[in-house]
Amino acid sequence: MSTVTFTVSERKDLPILMTFPQGMPPALAREDVGAEAEEDELRIQLFRNKDERKKHQRMLVVDTPLSVYRGVNFGAANASHCTYAIGIVRSGKESGQLVPVSHLYSMAGQRRTPLGDEPQATPSQPVDYKTQQRQLVERFGSKKRKRDVKSQLANQVTVEDALTPLSEVLEGKHEAVASEDAVVMAIKEQQLPPFDPTTTDVASIYPLGEIISDGEWESLNGMDLMKIVQKQTVSPDVLQQFGQFAVGAALQALNRDPGQLDYYCKMLTYLQTLISWKRQPDTRKHKAIDELNCPVSVKESIRERFMEKAVKNGKLRDVFTPGKAGKLLCYICVLALSACNFRISQEMLELLAADLSMKLNDLLTYFRECGCEIVKDTGVVLKAPLALPSFRKKRARRG
Repeated sequence: MSTVTFTVSERKDLPILMTFPQGMPPALAREDVGAEAEEDELRIQLFRNKDERKKHQRMLVVDTPLSVYRGVNFGAANASHCTYAIGIVRSGKESGQLVPVSHLYSMAGQRRTPLGDEPQATPSQPVDYKTQQRQLVERFGSKKRKRDVKSQLANQVTVEDALTPLSEVLEGKHEAVASEDAVVMAIKEQQLPPFDPTTTDVASIYPLGEIISDGEWESLNGMDLMKIVQKQTVSPDVLQQFGQFAVGAALQALNRDPGQLDYYCKMLTYLQTLISWKRQPDTRKHKAIDELNCPVSVKESIRERFMEKAVKNGKLRDVFTPGKAGKLLCYICVLALSACNFRISQEMLELLAADLSMKLNDLLTYFRECGCEIVKDTGVVLKAPLALPSFRKKRARRG
């Protein structure tokens, strides 16, 4: 009987010891592994946390064609308190090294099946970089980093989502032909109030009932504006409260159709609510809705139409996006047209631009998007049938 003498090694590159409670992976159980096994049959990776405060944390991944096994050396559930050591003896030698093992990795297996929106990994399609990065963040990342990843996933837009309006056109859900005009129409339907492009009645192009519901209309109070207009005494305080455009449009309605003054004052009160909310900073628009001086039904309508749900700082909140900003301005333009009998003078346009704190040329862009004809130095007019602008094609540069 030969005797082998062991000395304790002080090697820093300690060996990795794994256990598979669910059973040994087939690729490891093969007798000829290492001799004839293909490179893509088995892949072992060890990941380290880059955070200096957590630099001791490791995650071991064994990747096989049928399953993925993962084990970590941190967390209460993974504390192994390993007391093993590995003896290394060279052939024909009477001395060897005894290498301590710092951790026994308990490998949990998971079959390769599609979960959620994660792509299915196959031997010819390994786990992609972004998916692997997300898994590492979930394991090793700080709370802030995990919140950032969660927010990115909640706000990402897939190609299928972005092309939904176009796909509906192509599938025949609309009668329009799948052409450039059909694409423009599908996009406009998301930005503009509900409209009828075929009607020859200008008042029916943008039905007011599709913008202001019956419940909202009944709850609106236009009496305050109507009393001020009837007195025809306008003070700076009145202009500050109701807006220059709303007061001017109400005075025009009094001269044009006194019997319908209550109707126009209700409409202008709703319009001024949107203008007041538009002037609030985008970062606090979700709070500004509750501060509006209007009925609850109007507040809920504004929140539903012009705010989007998104994860921010780990919480689901209402956010105001650039796309919703364009939609809001289109609604304001259509209501302003309705209040002015679908023809707005240059002077009234300047008042509206001042109320919105916008340049007049920028405001005219949104009137044009609503299908208005811009008459230079005169104003804007909406005509029937509706003619929406098409995309402008950029000319190719000459090399």
